[in-house]
Amino acid sequence: MKTKGAVELITQRIVAQPGATFGWHSHPGENVNVVLQGTLTLYHDEDCANGVAYPAGSAFPTHPDRVHLARNLSETETLIFFATYFAPKTTPPTGVLGRRPPPTSRGFGHK
Repeated sequence: MKTKGAVELITQRIVAQPGATFGWHSHPGENVNVVLQGTLTLYHDEDCANGVAYPAGSAFPTHPDRVHLARNLSETETLIFFATYFAPKTTPPTGVLGRRPPPTSRGFGHK
C-alpha cells in the first residue's frame, strides 16, 4: 500500500443490522476492512449488478475514489466489521465517507 503525503490512521467498528445498506460512497484514501461477524456484500459502480460476499474472517481493501456500496443482505444476522482508513491529513480533518449518486448503469446493486 502506498500513500502520498501525511495520512491519519482512522479505525471504526461498524455494526449493520439485517438488511442495512451504506449507500453509494467512496473514501479519500486507502481502506482495509475486516469482517468479524456476518457477511458484507460489496458492489462496485462499474459492475453494480454483481456483489462480492465477504464472510466473517475475510479482509479486503477498497481504493480511493472507487465508488462502491456495501450491504448486509442477511435477514437475521447482524454484520460487524472493522474499517481502517488511511486518510489524507488535512485541517480540518477529511471525512472518511463521501456520498455519491447511484450509478446510472444496469443492475440490482444501485437500488
